[in-house]
Amino acid sequence: MEDVRDIGGLGQDFEKRTPEEKSLRLASFWRILDGKKSSIDELASLTGITQQQAQKHIEVMVYDGRLVVDEQGYVVGSHGLSLIPTKHHLRIGD
Repeated sequence: MEDVRDIGGLGQDFEKRTPEEKSLRLASFWRILDGKKSSIDELASLTGITQQQAQKHIEVMVYDGRLVVDEQGYVVGSHGLSLIPTKHHLRIGD
């Protein structure tokens, strides 16, 4: 993934991640921002990572709470943005 845009507010943890994890998280974030969930194959293709590498990294990031995956195995949450309800909520105003 060549275009790594700074989306700000990602926390210090992001800088400690592997290049593969960063690429997968950013690719999934931008797709979620566009209202699209991502399969492992799609993310592997977008990032230039093999499907097996993507699967391994996604499993670790889901376990660590860095990504959210739905029941069908699609990545639906990254960097605090999610297409489905999670235990975390953002309240603005009332």
